[in-house]
Amino acid sequence: ETALALWDQVADPGAGLGLDRAAVLQHAAESAYLAGDPIRAITLTRAALLDVDAAQDPVRAGLLHGRLGGYLRATGGEGAFEHYQAAVRLVPTSPPLAERAQVLAAFGEALIVQARYRDSRDLCTEAIEVARQIGALADEGDARRALGVDLAFLGDLDAGVEQLREARRIAEAVGKVDDVARSYAVLSGLLESFGELEEATAVALEGADLATSQGLGRWHGPFLTATAARALFGLGRWDEADRLLHRAAARVAPELAATRVLIHAAHSQLAVARGSAASAAQHLAAAREAYAVTVTQPWFATPMFIAAAELALAEGRPRDADSALTEG
Repeated sequence: ETALALWDQVADPGAGLGLDRAAVLQHAAESAYLAGDPIRAITLTRAALLDVDAAQDPVRAGLLHGRLGGYLRATGGEGAFEHYQAAVRLVPTSPPLAERAQVLAAFGEALIVQARYRDSRDLCTEAIEVARQIGALADEGDARRALGVDLAFLGDLDAGVEQLREARRIAEAVGKVDDVARSYAVLSGLLESFGELEEATAVALEGADLATSQGLGRWHGPFLTATAARALFGLGRWDEADRLLHRAAARVAPELAATRVLIHAAHSQLAVARGSAASAAQHLAAAREAYAVTVTQPWFATPMFIAAAELALAEGRPRDADSALTEG
């Protein structure tokens, strides 16, 4: 951002740097995202797109659209899918390009939140084929991370877990710490969803430690910590779950509304289980407030409706419980 602020004070800065302004904006956006500020990343990426002529450089424009889709999806912002579609449309199918594999994998991962597992599987399979043709290992890893979720929800949990472990090995091999942490997050969340609670706890805690050590403590760390807490709650280890939920709430970035929904919903369920309806109601209100910030991912939203139903039942309000489940 300092380089961008100085940009207009230098004669032909792109020639001296070997980078044009759009490239510097893209680097700044990625750094902002990794530092836990996706809102800033969105602003910077939009600025980069204004500097790129899609007709003259469709590959670059497509890649920027794909990244913008990812940043919007992370924050629950509107328009993410339109940007993914633009990315796939702009990056050509021939010759094989790493950028093509990248946008296919990103779109495939996004389709998971709509439970479109077969569509996602097809995109990810194509992405892997393209990536393997040209040795784009990092992009292959991204596709395998999404494919793992697809396979699990299409009926083969073991195959899905193996794809996710392979995605993590690839991310470690290429040194992409964000993708390593993301692989931990996806795998632990998947294991928790399928009731593999002991393993989910271990994976989530290992991932949270890694995220914190690599400077991703405000981003992936709270989600992983909350995932471990949810699994521990399911195992009956309530005191440990409570400590982890407080830790996650203290560290989560304010703009990560979806993760805050997950944390407060889990805390509400824990409070109901302990017989503290007042505390449960406070956490449920906080979850709803965060949810109102355009949270669209069902993975995050569903626990809030479950928590609302459980609180309503505990307070003798079965009709309200039914309404919460219907809405969910």
